[in-house]
Amino acid sequence: MQYGPDLTLIGLNSGHSADSQGNHTAWLEQTLQQYQSSEWIIPFHHVGPYPCYRSFNESYETRVRTNWVPLYEQYGVNLVISGHDHVYKRTYPIRNNQIDYENGIVYIGDGGSVVALREPDLSRWYVFEAAKEYNFFKLTMTQESGYSMLYVEPMFPLNESLVATPFYLISKNDMGDVIRTEKELTLSGLNDEGVVFANFINLPTKGLRNTNITWQSSHPDIIAVDGTVNRPKSGGENVIVTLTATITKGEASVTKEFKVKVLASTGPEGIGMWVNKDTKEVLIKGDYEFLGSNEIALLVMDKEGNIKYVHQKSRDAFGQFQFNFKIREDNMGEEYVVQIGARGREIPYETKFYLTTAATDIMVDSVVFSDALNGQPIERLMPDRNTYIHVSMVNNTEENIDALIIAVLYDSNNRVIKMVMDKENVAGNGSGNAYLVIPPVDGSNLEECFIKLFVWDGVDSMKALAERKMYNATNLTE
Repeated sequence: MQYGPDLTLIGLNSGHSADSQGNHTAWLEQTLQQYQSSEWIIPFHHVGPYPCYRSFNESYETRVRTNWVPLYEQYGVNLVISGHDHVYKRTYPIRNNQIDYENGIVYIGDGGSVVALREPDLSRWYVFEAAKEYNFFKLTMTQESGYSMLYVEPMFPLNESLVATPFYLISKNDMGDVIRTEKELTLSGLNDEGVVFANFINLPTKGLRNTNITWQSSHPDIIAVDGTVNRPKSGGENVIVTLTATITKGEASVTKEFKVKVLASTGPEGIGMWVNKDTKEVLIKGDYEFLGSNEIALLVMDKEGNIKYVHQKSRDAFGQFQFNFKIREDNMGEEYVVQIGARGREIPYETKFYLTTAATDIMVDSVVFSDALNGQPIERLMPDRNTYIHVSMVNNTEENIDALIIAVLYDSNNRVIKMVMDKENVAGNGSGNAYLVIPPVDGSNLEECFIKLFVWDGVDSMKALAERKMYNATNLTE
């Protein structure tokens, strides 16, 4: 029975109606292996391996101790529940048939519920405490500092004056930690086909709760065990490398394999750029020769450092990527800087291009500030009234354009107080109008404020300004 990912209970027949050896033991080992990822695996059965009333050498107890206890110790069991002796019992932690406070298993029971009670033998070396009392146990699971804790509390419903010793167990299932690490272990920087485009793969060396991970490579000259990737030379064959992770903790160990495809080099770094000076359109293409992760970032700036375009996208299955954008602003200079970056690169790829700009697609014809929609122009912002902004625009192209107009009110420290925007579709070779309203401003000294007006040619990505105007709030006609 499994209760979520943290608790697995295994019920066994200790010989009263089925043989506790042979197939039963084989099934137990298979089940212990299957549920290794559980924090707690608690077997329960009628006859326990360490009795406190019956003889230590009786046949049932001996078979359980011989066939099952070694499996409990091998697969990280911390607690075992049994009956048969009709008493309350708790043992010391036991491993290899001796007390082991660090790695031992605690055995509790022994069936003191509704039948006649018996007198326990307190002299046995493994008995921590025992009593001739009806009993049950309350188990509480908690998490502390990343570890699962189990609080075991003996309860005596007919003798509340008797107080036994509750105790904590800390999950020490090394095999469980190893199995969970194996399930969670992945390699970053690969696409869906397992192709690596970076010159380095992060190969973790630690897993869950201090599990250790070591690596082997089928082609260490292509992918070294420290994660360094050396691409086959131009003209060579693509190589599929098997990376094998060995995950260990204590005596527990499992392995996991990853298939990684490394593409042969085809020449210099794979970046190409085409610029159409008439349309101001720019096309940038890259392939797997551009080393780095799957996520590619593009940044375009003018010579003054102003951002003109920024975007991010993923490579396709072949490691290729493409960016298309258009230079839209006027009078910002001819020189532009392109930077292309990706995780796994120490510095971005950088190049420049030159473009003589012409008129922008959207031009601002006039801007009017007023105290009402289509009202008379005003010279000052009024603290207790709306400020209306009317923007008249002209489309210089034959295509319809969605223009985005943004008005921002700043304080004297260039901090944004208010921001409003309007989107207007301007027909090809036509004109359009946008109307914005800045609401009253409370708690600000308008003598120190100013307005910036921005007009974008599009809203699907960051575009440069078509026109920018600044107004002193005390005199909007300046």
